Amino acid sequence: REFRNSPTPRAPAMTKLAVAICLALSLLSGNGHAKKHEVLSFHGPFDDYDRTGLKRVIPKYKTFGDTVINENFIRLTPDRQSKRGGLFSDLYTNTPEFEAVFKFRIAGQGRKLYGDGMALWFTKEGVKQWHKGTELHGASSTFTGFGVIFDTFKNSERPHKDVSILVNDGTRSAEEMMSTAVGCDASVRYHEGRADFSVMHASRAKVTYKEGSLTLSLDAESNGEWETCATIDRLDLPADFDSKVYTGMSASTGALADNHDVLSLQVYSEVNELALLEESGHAAVAARPELSEIDELKHHVEHQFVAVYDHVKVTSEKLEKSEKADLKSLQDAFAPRIEELEQVTVAKLEAKLAKMEAEIANAANTLLEERISELERTLKSTLKRDVAMDVTKDVTRSTKAATDKSLNEMVAKLQKQEMQSQSRIQQLETLLESRFNAHLDRRLADLDGGNFTDEQLEHLTRAQTAWRTPFAILVIAMAAGCVGLNKFYSHLRKTHML
Repeated sequence: REFRNSPTPRAPAMTKLAVAICLALSLLSGNGHAKKHEVLSFHGPFDDYDRTGLKRVIPKYKTFGDTVINENFIRLTPDRQSKRGGLFSDLYTNTPEFEAVFKFRIAGQGRKLYGDGMALWFTKEGVKQWHKGTELHGASSTFTGFGVIFDTFKNSERPHKDVSILVNDGTRSAEEMMSTAVGCDASVRYHEGRADFSVMHASRAKVTYKEGSLTLSLDAESNGEWETCATIDRLDLPADFDSKVYTGMSASTGALADNHDVLSLQVYSEVNELALLEESGHAAVAARPELSEIDELKHHVEHQFVAVYDHVKVTSEKLEKSEKADLKSLQDAFAPRIEELEQVTVAKLEAKLAKMEAEIANAANTLLEERISELERTLKSTLKRDVAMDVTKDVTRSTKAATDKSLNEMVAKLQKQEMQSQSRIQQLETLLESRFNAHLDRRLADLDGGNFTDEQLEHLTRAQTAWRTPFAILVIAMAAGCVGLNKFYSHLRKTHML
């Protein structure tokens, strides 16, 4: 592809003045004029940040994938393999006609091999298209609406157009859309390796939709020269398509890569008035806005800074991967030695643990034996005391029983002897009384016929009562013996705990 860098044609000052006067008169007269969708339009510098203050954002748009918003451009994908980025609006347009100018830059270090491309979407799905698939430059091929495809990779397996329009009513496959796609070839890709490359180079696409018809115009070098790329008189879309149309951009890289940058998007609710704004030199729609040398230098520095940052990031990732690979190689190389050291270390630790276990076991056994000995001594002492007490109790019980038996036998003998003594005393009393009475009767009989003197009568009277005194003494002696025996028995019971 040839790199075209023709100078931007400049209109004479009088011509610009005349155009500006005509535009002002047109606006004052109330004739049709372009009404800009501010919420759907954007251009640099991008100075809005999210709540963290670290990430740049575009109001009413969401970024996806590898998209990064810089100060003066939005990079959907860097010049790296297997990247995917997207930018989709939260709001939509619902006018029966609209016109959009899309300014972008596709550039990279590849001289002959590069890809894959980017797309500008006008669909009813909006953000949903991003999440539903990746087959069309990072977005899904299932949608309702149309998309402008900027394909920089020439696939020999199917017909190729640099720029094409894909239309889908929600039911067509990617192959069906491509088979009926219309478009053109245009040099919309820049080689950054050329000495004359500048970050001020860009391309523009203008999409004009009106009552079901579509016109695509290109300004490949953004020099103000529009060329019609394709026209579709009647889009095969649902009747209510233009009641809700979201805008979006997406890009992807595969084995080949490029930088896919978005510079601005201007959306208007009416058509055919955009040209007047361009001719008047309106900064927002100018093909190449006039910038001071300092501003141009800022653009170049930013572009180089982003490239360096991306290079450092990729290099860091490669180094990290390399370090992981080297670490794995080292691990594989030293794995046997590490395993051997682990085994030796484990063996030493096991031996040390075994020694410690033995020492602990010995100490525990010693303490246990001492404790057992102490317990044995305590138990023996306790058992001895308990046994002594039991023996004492048994001896006491046996002694008591024997003493009780002996005392009972003694008491029985004493009682028997007492009974025998009483019987004997009674027998003696009876015997003495019978003998005395017999003697007395004999004496009386002998003395029946004689007279007794007073002395004899007195002697006789004493003789009749003389037996009572010995008998009383004998009874008292036996009673005293019984009392003494009873006291001895009581003392014996107390001393032997009977």
